[in-house]
Amino acid sequence: MALQWISAAEYKERLSPFLWQKVLFSYVVSVIPFIFLLPISFAALLIPSLFIKHYCIKNSHYKTGLFALIIVFVLSIILVAPNVISLGITVSFVGLLLLMSCCKLLESRNLRDTRIIFLTNSTLQLGVLMFSQSFFVFLYTLFAIAVNFNTLSFITRRNFSPERQKISLKNTGKFVFFALPFTILLFFAVPRMNPIWGLQRDLGAGITGLPDEMTMTGLSELVRSDEVAFRVRFDGQIPNAKYLYWRGPVLHNFDGKTWTHRGRREWQAMRERLIVAHNSPEFSYTIIPNKAETPYITALNMPYQNSNRLFLGSAHQLWKPPVVQGEQRYKFTSVGNYYLQASELGREERREALHLPSSDAFRRTRELAFDLYEKGGRNKEGFAREFMNYIRNEDFYYTLEPFEGAENVENFLFTARGGFCQHYANAMAIAARTVGIPSRVILGYLGGSVNAIDGEFRVREENAHAWVELWDEEYGWTMYDPTSAVSPSRVENAGLTQETLSGGVNQRSISSRYAEKYPIVAYLRDFGDAAQAFWQNWVVNLNSERQDAFFGSFQRFGISKKMTQGLLVFLVFLGFILLMLLYHRRRSDEARDLIAIACARFLAKLEKYGIAKERKMNFADFLRLLGGQNIAKNPQDWRQAAEVYENIRYRPDKADIVSAKQYVQMLKKLRINRQNT
Repeated sequence: MALQWISAAEYKERLSPFLWQKVLFSYVVSVIPFIFLLPISFAALLIPSLFIKHYCIKNSHYKTGLFALIIVFVLSIILVAPNVISLGITVSFVGLLLLMSCCKLLESRNLRDTRIIFLTNSTLQLGVLMFSQSFFVFLYTLFAIAVNFNTLSFITRRNFSPERQKISLKNTGKFVFFALPFTILLFFAVPRMNPIWGLQRDLGAGITGLPDEMTMTGLSELVRSDEVAFRVRFDGQIPNAKYLYWRGPVLHNFDGKTWTHRGRREWQAMRERLIVAHNSPEFSYTIIPNKAETPYITALNMPYQNSNRLFLGSAHQLWKPPVVQGEQRYKFTSVGNYYLQASELGREERREALHLPSSDAFRRTRELAFDLYEKGGRNKEGFAREFMNYIRNEDFYYTLEPFEGAENVENFLFTARGGFCQHYANAMAIAARTVGIPSRVILGYLGGSVNAIDGEFRVREENAHAWVELWDEEYGWTMYDPTSAVSPSRVENAGLTQETLSGGVNQRSISSRYAEKYPIVAYLRDFGDAAQAFWQNWVVNLNSERQDAFFGSFQRFGISKKMTQGLLVFLVFLGFILLMLLYHRRRSDEARDLIAIACARFLAKLEKYGIAKERKMNFADFLRLLGGQNIAKNPQDWRQAAEVYENIRYRPDKADIVSAKQYVQMLKKLRINRQNT
């Protein structure tokens, strides 16, 4: 009784297990993205619920689904309600909607319930777009919508033969095929309005991509990803590899294990004066970040013209404002040769740039550093040169594999002698501080590559890099890259290749390894990146300015913006009218499936011999009528064709004996005595 009350309406109109499996498949297609987008706790409730529903369908045991519904509902409230602030409004709302739709799935059993499930599935597709607007997510959303539309069409009619299932699938494809062009035209034709709001970013939240602190494992994990960090459009030629350093967070503070930046003091301290060297090359370019949530912009080292609304730190690092409005696209001009020189290094800044947590922890490093400092003439330039020679001559190697005790610089310099760029930057910065040379670590990217499809410059996460700046009393902060001593090929080629990693196995991403080895993989990866860039530029970031630029391209043909918009709208309605006319022209009293078309052709063939079916006569009765007359050859074939037609149309349980294609062939074999017509 309770089960009937839970789903009282149309209780007797329950679906068969076969139809429910199709509904469950459509639901799974709709919710799969949330397993990866939402916290693992939501997936821990969702996945068992799907298996329970499958068990209920297979065994017709609906009580189990009801009990699971109660448990999932209670756990959903416990999961979401107390954690709204920590999860955020978006995650809480979408997660609760997902779990409530799962509860509805568990208790559903009739046609009305399935319509509600398909409605929630459509809403969930919008929820996916709240997390990601990438081109491939859009394609998957289209696929999920098509699957749900096809299943809903199938469930509504029910008792489909295999041929009708194929026809239903074709109709779904036609629906999407015809609707998509109109949607695209309307998308570009309707005037765009720039957003009047922005999204508040939590600078303390877990941000994917380049971190704002450095540990001895962070960057080596990051470079295993081939995800695009940002795209660049250079106004002229792409700089040489030695200038392709992309400056990110500047790290002054060191606690013995982790390098961190100075926080708000970056904007409170006096800004270091940028001096451009004589005859320094200049590079003009535009950066398009691939991750909107990243709190900083990694400009080419060193930006000196910045017309963007960005916060410029004391060490010339660039940070976004807390609220970002509209499209993120930043134009810069950078110089290749420069000096960062303050009037002097203040007492607080010097103390900070020399701080080490414990002198005893770096005893052997200090001894080595003093030895190198003496050999270098007791100056910063000589120390840096001797340190690089030590790295080069002592068989250090470059690897992504973390070694035991990697956070300890003593183990790195004297035992393991293998690591990634952060290990070498960490060692040089610590060694410099032990001999009284102020130092700091810079995080960013090195290099990048040109996309062969659209010509844009791509910088990937695998290009993540770290280097060092040492203080010079005459020239100020001077850049040094200790990686060039152990792995000069990475610096010279501005990239991470298999030859660069001299120790351990190649731990880069699979796509990067295969792209380096097989040109077709590289081409496919470039094609995917170009498609994503086009989608980002012309769909996600389409604003009034870009729309005006698009319409302005037609002005050379004498077509104004309003004329272009009107033409696009006219094409949409013209296409819609043509489709309606085509639909009404092809429409008939019977469904336009394969059998209906074959029957219509068969009747048209008979009409050539003066044999016509009365409008109100059933097709099967017409076949029997002709089979009983002397104008038909082999009357038993005509009577069999009539019986099969009735089975297909009115007795689906017997329709699978003869498929639609077989029935078409059966009609073609019916013969008449022409001399008796």
